[in-house]
Amino acid sequence: MTVASPGTGRAAGRHDPPAAVAPPPGHPRFAAVDSLRALAALAVVVTHTATFSGFSTTTWWGAIWHNLDIGVPIFFVISGFLLYRPFLATALLSAPRTSVSGYAWRRLLRIVPAYWLALTVLGWYANLHGVFTGDWWRYYLFLQVYNHRTLYGGISPAWTLCIEVTFYALLPLYGAGMTRLCRAGRGRRGRARITAELIMLPALAIASVTLRGIDLAGPRTLLDNTILENFDWFAAGMVLAVVSVAAAQGHPLRAVSHSVARWPTACWLSALAIYVILARVVFYPVVQSGGFLYDSPGRGLLRHVVFGLIAVLFVAPAIFVSQRGLPARVLRWRVLAWLGLISYGIYLWHSPLLGKLLDHGALTWLPHHVFIVLTAATAGSAIAAAAVSYYVVERPILMLKRQFRR
Repeated sequence: MTVASPGTGRAAGRHDPPAAVAPPPGHPRFAAVDSLRALAALAVVVTHTATFSGFSTTTWWGAIWHNLDIGVPIFFVISGFLLYRPFLATALLSAPRTSVSGYAWRRLLRIVPAYWLALTVLGWYANLHGVFTGDWWRYYLFLQVYNHRTLYGGISPAWTLCIEVTFYALLPLYGAGMTRLCRAGRGRRGRARITAELIMLPALAIASVTLRGIDLAGPRTLLDNTILENFDWFAAGMVLAVVSVAAAQGHPLRAVSHSVARWPTACWLSALAIYVILARVVFYPVVQSGGFLYDSPGRGLLRHVVFGLIAVLFVAPAIFVSQRGLPARVLRWRVLAWLGLISYGIYLWHSPLLGKLLDHGALTWLPHHVFIVLTAATAGSAIAAAAVSYYVVERPILMLKRQFRR
């Protein structure tokens, strides 16, 4: 694994990254993020098996597993950081520029082929709702979240991909707008851009959270499954990108990256403490008459905001990497790094495969240990499917992104 210097992410290892996952030419790769993706994907698997096995509501510590959908904000924070940093580095560090067409090509290759494969195969194998109906185009074009009828159809966790795709489309517009606004460059103009980012991004995040609060207080709409009410998580990652680029430029913000690199374990322990305490005290699952888990409006909004904070504390040590502390030891684990490479497939395949296991009576297998058995079976089958998807489809297709290197 390559190791990044604090605040810059520049490679310090001897090996170049695999071509399929290499960043845009001239930009550093943050290899520790691979392992972080694996942890986030496995967390989502566990929260789903805990819910469907009843473990979330039948044990005193079920809230710990129920709230592991915190993997979603971790994914969003990672996306905000990794995708916005090259835009900033081009503006502030004179890093090589990636064209908008090249950026779009890379995003398309990364997201679409694996998703279409999983959606088609699972639509047939797991008989996913809506895939082979007149609404098929909504699922294949990431539009299912804009209709109540299709919101959780197809691959149900793919509602997050619809938000990701919207973020991909809006990010170049935001970056171009900030560049035009600040006329960024080195020296004073560069510092003006950093200051503007640190004003604009929190302001947009607050607007997103405010809109979510209004939505939660009134009749629920589809907005909570769109970028409008989830942008704050992306904005948090984009702020980390600002800190990273500012540190490389010698800005006083480098003190933040140095502090994280100096005390990475403290970041993770703080995140874990906040998560455990609030999961048990505030975010415990409530059983509705229909058997669904839900949060009250106040708790739902608090959960959303705090999860963003926890995600930042969890992601930061993977960005401002050092050789010391628990995060470095965990993120260097080769098995975890490999799972990170195939984590997109794990995320796509696990929920429909879990549904098939339930259809085959998985809840009757070893009833006293059904949560463990269901989690192992779901994770194992999802990892196997994800590995096939990665090596047969994703990696060969990702090699095509080199066509835009010029």
